[in-house]
Amino acid sequence: MWNVYLPPFKAAIDAGAETVMSAYMDLNDVPATGNRWLLHEVLRDEWNFKGFVVSRPEAKIGSNIEVSVDVTNTGSHSGDEVVQLYIHQRAGSASRPVRQLAGFQRVNLTPGATQSVHFTLRKTELQFWSPLSKRWVIEPEQFDI
Repeated sequence: MWNVYLPPFKAAIDAGAETVMSAYMDLNDVPATGNRWLLHEVLRDEWNFKGFVVSRPEAKIGSNIEVSVDVTNTGSHSGDEVVQLYIHQRAGSASRPVRQLAGFQRVNLTPGATQSVHFTLRKTELQFWSPLSKRWVIEPEQFDI
């Protein structure tokens, strides 16, 4: 794995990538998208990656997308931070917000502490009420996260 799967990820991080999509493979019967060793010990701790990780570049309508990001308190006081996840549908049959809040979590961090925050984008976060069809709609379009 160190010689085949991980070098492209390491090269992207070394080049300054701010986002990484986890691989589709399983490691010891645990998908890479949920493998704590890969996502935290290798990616975050060993490689010092600070960006966010998504589970897939595209998804079928109705499937979930996992998003995670590490938050660090770089100050000298304990405090709360509200981590927010926004989405934007690039095109579609109706006008959509430029930034639509799709999730948020409040975390308390002591000075120097880092915490991983995980979001799951479900169909309920991607759908919208269509005034034309008078029902909830999910369109097969591109979203920015």
